[in-house]
Amino acid sequence: MVPKASNLCKLFSKSAWWCVGLAFGLFMVSVLWGLGWWASKPHEIAHLSFPSGSLDSLLVNGGHVREVLWAEGVLHIPYSFSALSPNTVSVGDVTHTVHVDKIKPGDFISIEMGGKTIKLDLFPRLFAQYQIKKKKSAAPGYLLFSLFEGHCHFPSFGVIMHTNGNLLYYRDNETPKRCVSDFKKTKLPSGEVVFSLMEQEKKMPPFNYWYGSLLILDEKFNLINKVKLLPTRKHPTLDVENHESLILDKNHFILSSYYHTEQMVPGEEYPSRVVGVIIQEIKDGNVIFEWDSTDYPQLYSTCLNNCNYQDVSYQDYLHFNSLAIDPKDNHFVLSFGSSSSIIKIHRQTGAILWTLGGLQDDYALTPKQRFAGQHSVSFLPSGELMLFDNHSSALTKISNTRYPTERLDHFSRILIFQLDEQKRRVKRFKQIELPYLANTMGSVYLTENNTFIVGYGSSRSMLAQEFNQKGKLLLSLKLLNPMYSSYRVRKYSSLD
Repeated sequence: MVPKASNLCKLFSKSAWWCVGLAFGLFMVSVLWGLGWWASKPHEIAHLSFPSGSLDSLLVNGGHVREVLWAEGVLHIPYSFSALSPNTVSVGDVTHTVHVDKIKPGDFISIEMGGKTIKLDLFPRLFAQYQIKKKKSAAPGYLLFSLFEGHCHFPSFGVIMHTNGNLLYYRDNETPKRCVSDFKKTKLPSGEVVFSLMEQEKKMPPFNYWYGSLLILDEKFNLINKVKLLPTRKHPTLDVENHESLILDKNHFILSSYYHTEQMVPGEEYPSRVVGVIIQEIKDGNVIFEWDSTDYPQLYSTCLNNCNYQDVSYQDYLHFNSLAIDPKDNHFVLSFGSSSSIIKIHRQTGAILWTLGGLQDDYALTPKQRFAGQHSVSFLPSGELMLFDNHSSALTKISNTRYPTERLDHFSRILIFQLDEQKRRVKRFKQIELPYLANTMGSVYLTENNTFIVGYGSSRSMLAQEFNQKGKLLLSLKLLNPMYSSYRVRKYSSLD
């Protein structure tokens, strides 16, 4: 039972500020107690002994151990742990292997080094508790997503969770105050499975966008490659930004990067500061295609947000956030949030083939069909184009005077378009209204069971939901810690 702050104030102090601080502290204790962390019974899953060593020499799955100050004192937490593959715990030349079938609150490993014992806390407590609710008709599977706090002040995780609620894997960024993003599985043409996530290494001022590397892991989550954009005559090696990457084969990648530049914008008297976008295709160590947004000055006039070209700050006039390959011709389709538009570009020449949505729309979309701040463009097996329409309230207020959209104040949507590219018309349009609004980020993907898995991005009310083709809810995943968001969520029937 948590004592009342007023009683403790009477006992220990007459200072009003002391009482306020005490009340807040006890409130947080109550929250943690209510979330069940202190109610979780500690469970030792292994006791490992090393003849000598120190915390600095302790490695878990090849990574060091984080020290965190918690209610019980200092906690020791690994940067990654798995219930899907063996875990290695090493000090010097001595290595132990630990197997678990799930990672539960209260699980810990006792590690004895030279007579001193520390407790390695396995469950990442900053997850807070989560809730999964599912219908009997929901197929079992694995949810992959990344968790991060917006400013990256707190640990960030790539996560694998079974739909039964079991936490099976997590990986944190070992660099303090840096995040991870876009955790996913890719099956290569050989049948080999790899996992990947973007790991932030630094920030891009003034937006605090993420710069870093694409990490590629094998089926046992061992790091096998670390990829950045290759240097060309136009630029040096560039860090990957966190919105999109595709792995086509073991040495074949599609990567993206942002960069600052000054360019002449049509109609402006002086050069403007803008954020350029680079899409680079790498195969066998060579750049075989590169597209630079600033080579297409017509795109400046598509901007609906962040397009004050006379401002001294850099204008993110496109805000690239997603890329897909059209299966019928292998050209690229790109999503730009700041212009609420999707463009198709030629994969060899880079030429813009058409624009869907926004101020240069080629398809004469109706207000109902128009989208705002969309994410996660993809193709369905039918060839239809699907996207997550954030319908960001902030962006619709800006854009409605120049690009009217249907008023949607409280929900985002799944949109599906069947396009006639020759006649530039929409042959078929479908929308599924979602129960939550994601002002930023978010995703929708077709699962192997022909359902839609939705990630709600910046929404703090719900992390993910799964729907059938008719829009009936099958599964919900909710975090009880509103501090965290997830950029995308994916569901797989299996991990092999």
